[in-house]
Amino acid sequence: MEELAYYSSSAEFLYPQRIEAVYHTIEALPPKSRDIFKRAYLDGEKHSAIAEEMNISVRTVETHIYKSLRFLRDKLISLLILACWFFTV
Repeated sequence: MEELAYYSSSAEFLYPQRIEAVYHTIEALPPKSRDIFKRAYLDGEKHSAIAEEMNISVRTVETHIYKSLRFLRDKLISLLILACWFFTV
């Protein structure tokens, strides 16, 4: 039971660092992609509204979001692998 409590408290301790890593990685996106990603995912704007306001097609908005998600996945997986290695050494 103590082991479970240890892992639970470790996860809670690391939560702010994980959130910070996600936000830091979002900030590393190219400016236009970052703006579109934040508006879609953080602000909850519809793709069509973003497209209309930015005077681009909905497909372009979707492409920026797709590329942003791929970038975030690749960067965050790298951080996860590094963290796993760090904690097993």
